Amino acid sequence: VTGSFAVNSAVAERYPSLLRDIIGDGHEVIAHGIDMDHLHHEALSDQEEDDLIATALSSLEVVSGIRPKGWLSPARLESSRTPALLAARGISYFCDFANDEMPYAFRTKAGSLTAMPLSHELSDRQILIDNHHSEDEYVEQIIDQCDRLISESNTAGRRLLSLPLTPYIIGLPYRIAALRRVLVSLLKRDGIWFARGDSLCSAWTHSDSGGLL
Repeated sequence: VTGSFAVNSAVAERYPSLLRDIIGDGHEVIAHGIDMDHLHHEALSDQEEDDLIATALSSLEVVSGIRPKGWLSPARLESSRTPALLAARGISYFCDFANDEMPYAFRTKAGSLTAMPLSHELSDRQILIDNHHSEDEYVEQIIDQCDRLISESNTAGRRLLSLPLTPYIIGLPYRIAALRRVLVSLLKRDGIWFARGDSLCSAWTHSDSGGLL
């Protein structure tokens, strides 16, 4: 199972071995801004926001040796110019929107991006912290979502299940077993592809049908 890790450039600079471990295990690093004190918002000028993006991308590339293809804004905050600035900097996809269950093209004056939906409802924070559900309920909800999407895919084409994880939430010793139960259960199902964001983006944009078929 491989995934995409959203990393602040400040974290990468402080813990470069962490990025080496992530990449060494076959995962993808996507840019998550500089840090949570440098948010993107409408009051920033074009130059100020572009500087934030450029700094984050350059720093991650220096530390990891790979320039990120994906982006997740800190706190998912954007200005109206963020997508165009990302496209101009060569970003292929971004994960700030949760308004669909499938990727879709997002056109800007600087070029096109793929909007890669990142679910709020399935995040460990939403289920375990905000909704105060148990670890057993977390497992049940993810599996139910997966089974429903598999059922829909039989008639409507493939579906995307995004599974947002927060290390200091799901990674706690008394919770990590719940994540293992989820992954083991999903791995037993036929027709599931565990994919990094860059692989999903490539499959989406190169599909003749404009989808994940």
